[in-house]
Amino acid sequence: MSSLSAHSLRRILVVDDIADNRDMLERRLRRAGFATEQQSDGVSALAAIDAWHPDVVVMDWMMPGPSGFDTLKAIRDRYDENELPVIMCTALDEEQYVVNAIMAGANDYVTKPINFPILMARLQAQLARKDMVELLRQQNSELESVLAKRTKYLFDQMRQPRP
Repeated sequence: MSSLSAHSLRRILVVDDIADNRDMLERRLRRAGFATEQQSDGVSALAAIDAWHPDVVVMDWMMPGPSGFDTLKAIRDRYDENELPVIMCTALDEEQYVVNAIMAGANDYVTKPINFPILMARLQAQLARKDMVELLRQQNSELESVLAKRTKYLFDQMRQPRP
């Protein structure tokens, strides 16, 4: 199913320590048709990822306890960039922060104040990428199955006595 046409089924986890930021972003994402959940810290975010299985995480960098950057590294220890895209969403807009986030495994980076059309475009891009990777994985699995069957057939044919 294409995320571009059916994103209403997609789950977005919003992680920010400031309730007003979470609420505003959650309202806008829900109006755009996404299912959302919000968490206020990295520890809760990791638990929510395991329990709720979001399609994308939108996460602030500056949070008490484990920062968004530390939480990103913990996410990447468990999920690769294709399994669970993470978009860092923060007021930190200096070049080195962006580079560090991308190098640590962030799929994308948006700055606050959030330009919602830009965030939506980046969410759609990540969802489309995730969908394509999943489709390729399924097709690869099907091809491996066909190859295994054909290989078995050929070996069976080779073992049969020749007249």
